[in-house]
Amino acid sequence: MRTTPLIRTVVPVLAGINEMPRATFIRWNLIGALAWGTLLPIAGHFLGEISFIRDHVDLIVLGIIAVSLVPVVLQFFAAKKMV
Repeated sequence: MRTTPLIRTVVPVLAGINEMPRATFIRWNLIGALAWGTLLPIAGHFLGEISFIRDHVDLIVLGIIAVSLVPVVLQFFAAKKMV
């Protein structure tokens, strides 16, 4: 996910602002990192075994990118008062 670096940069700052205890932050950060690092490859393995996904992964990725850009485009046109 392309927003992960942004989220992983902002979350520690927000946790500090809200005075989250360091041990709690570290615990949840480790849980999140382990979940992301194990579940994503496992999901990729099983999704890769589905022939439709395997054969059309490029179109699926382009579709995800297109859907992800919709809010940006809407915001741009809203700022220009074109929508």
